[in-house]
Amino acid sequence: MKYSPLGDHARHVVSAALLATGVAVSSVTGAHAQSSLPGSTVGGSAGPGCVVALDPGHNGEDTGEFDPVTGVRMIDYPNGAEDADALEITRAVESRLALAGIGTEVLKTSVDEDVTYRERVDRASGAGAFMGVSVHTTPGADQSAIFPQRQDTYRAGTDAGGEHRTVGFDNPRMAAESQRLSGVVAGARSVLEGGEVPVRDNSFAGRDPLWEGNIPV
Repeated sequence: MKYSPLGDHARHVVSAALLATGVAVSSVTGAHAQSSLPGSTVGGSAGPGCVVALDPGHNGEDTGEFDPVTGVRMIDYPNGAEDADALEITRAVESRLALAGIGTEVLKTSVDEDVTYRERVDRASGAGAFMGVSVHTTPGADQSAIFPQRQDTYRAGTDAGGEHRTVGFDNPRMAAESQRLSGVVAGARSVLEGGEVPVRDNSFAGRDPLWEGNIPV
C-alpha cells in the first residue's frame, strides 16, 4: 500500500466542498491512495479517481468483534438521534463533493446497517479513497471538535485471548497530513459556526468496555 501527498488543487477542492456544509467532522485522516494521485482540472474538479471516504458514526447493532488485523476490539453501538444526524450530514457532504467533481465512498449506507470498523476500512481501501472523514454529532456547541490522527497515539485493552494488548499509531506522514487538513477544516468551521472549533485529541479513558487510549477509530 502506497501513501502519497495529495496535490494542492485537489486538497483545496476537497476542503472547500467539506467546509461549505459547515458540518461536524470529527476526524480527518489520510487513507489509502493510488501511487498516481487524482489529477485536477482548471474547471475546479479534483479529477478522475479522487475519492473521499465518508463514515457516518455508530452502528446499526451492538457489536464487539475483534479486528483480525490489529486485534483491537471493535466495540460500536446504536446511539439514538446521532445515527440519523450523522447520516444526514454525510449525505450533505457527499452532494457537495459531487458538485466539486469529487467521488465519495459512504461507509455506512443506512442507520440500521451493521458494519464493523474493519469492513469500513476495507470499503474505503477498495474504493481507493485518499482521505477518510468520520462524522459524529455532539450534545452542544461547546463540545464541537475535530480529532486528527497523531503519531504515537494508542488504544489498549483485553484482546480475544484475554491478554492485555496495546496498539499504537505509527505513520508520521499520514499523521502530519491529518493534522494539517484538520486545521484547515477547523478554521473554516469556526467562522461558519461563530465559535472556535478546536483540533484536539479524544480520550476513551473510563469508558469501559471501550479500549482506553486516544486513537480516533
